[in-house]
Amino acid sequence: MTEAERLRRIDESLAKLERSTAGIEREVELTREFMNDQRTYNDQVVARMERSARDGMRELSRMNDDLERQGRELERQGARWETESRMGRAALLRVLDRLDETGPGPAAAPG
Repeated sequence: MTEAERLRRIDESLAKLERSTAGIEREVELTREFMNDQRTYNDQVVARMERSARDGMRELSRMNDDLERQGRELERQGARWETESRMGRAALLRVLDRLDETGPGPAAAPG
């Protein structure tokens, strides 16, 4: 093999290597673009999830406030009912005490 043939074969090998390197560089660039796109997508998903979690926590807090308010109202209503029940019971006992003081009415007399 002559010197010229050796140089030609070296040049051909270098050209093949450059073509292969260009393909690898393109793959590396595509991989970088994909990773950037994936990173952007992941950031968007995380932001949406965080926003959703904050909204959910806000809604749960609002619901808790509503339930606490309803509980306080039920306690007040229960206290009113208890007071009314005691008043009714006291009035009924007074009526029964008066009946005891006057003795049995005509309907109670043996016939």
